[in-house]
Amino acid sequence: MGPGFRFCQLLDDEGREHVRAVQNAVIRRMPPAPARVLRMPDDRTRGWYLAQGRPVAAAYSPDHDIWFRYRDEHDLDAWFRLLPMLLPGVLDAVSLRLG
Repeated sequence: MGPGFRFCQLLDDEGREHVRAVQNAVIRRMPPAPARVLRMPDDRTRGWYLAQGRPVAAAYSPDHDIWFRYRDEHDLDAWFRLLPMLLPGVLDAVSLRLG
């Protein structure tokens, strides 16, 4: 198996900000947590789940792992509009890393 790369490592600061903007737009559209989650006795698990619904406040670092959240076709459309803009730079970064 060949080398692996985190997606954020292949983006420049501007690209990571575009990803964060779409991610936050998707998060704003997410429904509130279900009542059963709010009743979970495990504080750690409940906290992790609820954190997924909070906007990403800090810029993504190159070592950040991104989950491309989506709820419906509107969200998928937003990602599919963004990714073609990012892919040329991503492919250039991969080419440079592979030599």
